[in-house]
Amino acid sequence: MEMTRLVYKGQILLPFFKISLYCFIAGIIFSTSNIVVFAEDTKKTNSTLEYQMFKRVNDATAEIDPFALYPSGLFFDVYRKGDKIGSHEVKFNSQGDTLVVTSEFRLRVKLMFVVVYRHFFKSVENWTNNNLVSFTSEENENGKKSSVKAGLNSDGFFTEGRKGYFESKNWHFPSTHWNMRIINSSTILNAITGKLNRVKIINHGFEEIAVLGGEIEAERFEYTGELRNTNVWYDKTNRWVRMVFTTKKGDTITYLCRECGLGN
Repeated sequence: MEMTRLVYKGQILLPFFKISLYCFIAGIIFSTSNIVVFAEDTKKTNSTLEYQMFKRVNDATAEIDPFALYPSGLFFDVYRKGDKIGSHEVKFNSQGDTLVVTSEFRLRVKLMFVVVYRHFFKSVENWTNNNLVSFTSEENENGKKSSVKAGLNSDGFFTEGRKGYFESKNWHFPSTHWNMRIINSSTILNAITGKLNRVKIINHGFEEIAVLGGEIEAERFEYTGELRNTNVWYDKTNRWVRMVFTTKKGDTITYLCRECGLGN
């Protein structure tokens, strides 16, 4: 009688065991399939991101038409500790086959209605066939004046400023930022000192930023190396739309776009 019960129980338990085993195996197969699908989706996502990044870098190396990007030029309000202290303006003109880019930066800091700090900077760039032919700048910081002269010569590219005289086989982008192609540079011409600075520019991706009249998505690039504490933003069409940098005294200076070609 006891044997009969055991056999009976065995007949009942065996099918149950088989069913459980089949379910377990099916679960493994299903989970493995999901892992494969997830891996494929991840690969596709990574491939898409890699393509988008490649396309973005490719876009940044393409020739830039400033008249199409900035038909009314560029104009930023400049802020320190929430107070407007100045402006930065960039104008574009054609002289025959030469593109002339003029940048002007003006700051005035007041204390009890008295101007305690003034800073003026102006630069002129001459471009032909998307190559920088010459660059000049002048600066007056609280009465302390300096200038930079750079350009192509028979030996390549030269620059001379308060940091000395430098030569290079090729021209380098000046740190005037309107041309997004600068993000691919490892050496740039410091527009204020005239020095050829070694830099590494880090892409931090897109984020929401404030512009006059609202917010837009723009890509942030951080300068590290010999030119640091500077972040520059470009929108999806390669327009310069924002900048934040820290001065030697530790003040944070913020550019708010007033005119950046965003309405075009």
